[in-house]
This record gives sequence, structure tokens and C-alpha cells, in this order.
Amino acid sequence: MSLLATLSPIIMAIISRILWKTKLTINQKFGLFIVIIGVVILITKGSIEVLTKLKFAIGDLYMLFAVVLFAVYTLAIRIRPKEISQSAFFYLMVAIGLIPLIIAMIFAYKTNNYHKLTMQSALILVYVGVFPSALGFILWNMAIAKIGAIKAGIIYDSIPFFSSLEAVILLNENLLISQVIGGILILIGIIYSTLGDKIKLKK
Repeated sequence: MSLLATLSPIIMAIISRILWKTKLTINQKFGLFIVIIGVVILITKGSIEVLTKLKFAIGDLYMLFAVVLFAVYTLAIRIRPKEISQSAFFYLMVAIGLIPLIIAMIFAYKTNNYHKLTMQSALILVYVGVFPSALGFILWNMAIAKIGAIKAGIIYDSIPFFSSLEAVILLNENLLISQVIGGILILIGIIYSTLGDKIKLKK
């Protein structure tokens, strides 16, 4: 699923190309390529065997659908009416997103397919709701407004790097050489795709 998530900037680029004729620069294409290689090395731990044994299930289709929807959401920010403020647009998206979630919650309750809320699960829900969801999306919207959807999408692929870094720091997981190599490639790709065009223009 993590590999499918890396498709997000590619899907953004394809949709942007179709709708607005926006092209990736050579530096952005090359930077994105380096980032994807880094992500693959990071996730597979540098093992080709992991790639050959990959099996796709129905959950992967859901993930692919989610990636496409996230790409559409990101690009929708670009066409936000100027009359609607950035914060108002965000709250509108939250309100729209609540509708299917409430329906799913009611369905789960009616079919007794739900978990009882404990203090631990409540704290986890609060953390997920406040930081990755609310604060994360607010910062994401601000980033898109500043640097655009394509550049933001490429930086989005750094999530596996930071996930691995946090696992090493917080969960005391072993740091593998493949994670170091993958992380370095991800950072190089992001820096190159972001600064490559600026350096070229200065020359």
C-alpha cells in the first residue's frame, strides 16, 4: 500500500496535464524518479525478493482509489474560488467528508460491527483527529497555496522516510543501510525537483 501511495504525485501530474496542460519540468521528472526509487528501496529494505513476492488484494484497489481521490482533492484546491477563503474551503471539505463517515458509522452501529470506546482508543482518536487530520491538512493546503500541487505532491512521497525515522527514534527499531540509502535518495530527489529549476534560471 505504501508503494501505491507514491503514485500520488504521478496521478496529480497526469490530471493536471489533461485539465490544465501543465507539464512537469525535466528537473521535476528526474527528482520524482529519484524519490520513487528511494521509496521503493526504503519500503522493500533493498530486497528485490520483496518486490517479486508482492501480491495485490482488494485492499490495494481501495488504496489506489484513495490515492486518486487525494490527488483530485489536492488539485481542487487550485481551482478554489477566490471568494472562498482557504480556511472556509477546508471546513467545507471537512463537512462534505463527514457525510459518508456518519453513514458508515451508523451502518457499523446497526450491524453491531463496532468496537467499544476505551480511554486508550479515545486518546488515539483525539491525536489522529487533531494532528494528522486537522493540522496536517491545514498545513498541506498552505503548502499547495505556496508551492503548487505538483511540488507538494513530490514532497508528499517523503512520508515513508519520516515514518521509518520515527520508528527508529520512538520504537527503537533497527536502522538498516537500505533505509539510510532510501532516505538519502528521497531527500536528494525532493531537493533536486524543488531547487533544480531555480538554479537553472540563475545560470
